[in-house]
Amino acid sequence: KPIKYGGEKPTLAVKSPEGKQADVPLTDKNDGTYTGELTPQHAGAHVATPSVGGKSGVATPFEVKPDVDSSRC
Repeated sequence: KPIKYGGEKPTLAVKSPEGKQADVPLTDKNDGTYTGELTPQHAGAHVATPSVGGKSGVATPFEVKPDVDSSRC
């Protein structure tokens, strides 16, 4: 649900397959959206959970696939 007023900074937490949580720094694009980057340390199932004002949004699972150099196989 879009937030139509300012003041609440969103956060994003990503949990790795090992259960470790990383807080992703977010950048306000000043157009109602935010961006963030995370370099996963492990392949496998991760879960991203956004929050605004301490209220969690819908957790979103995503898969991180290993970056394999086929020339080395």
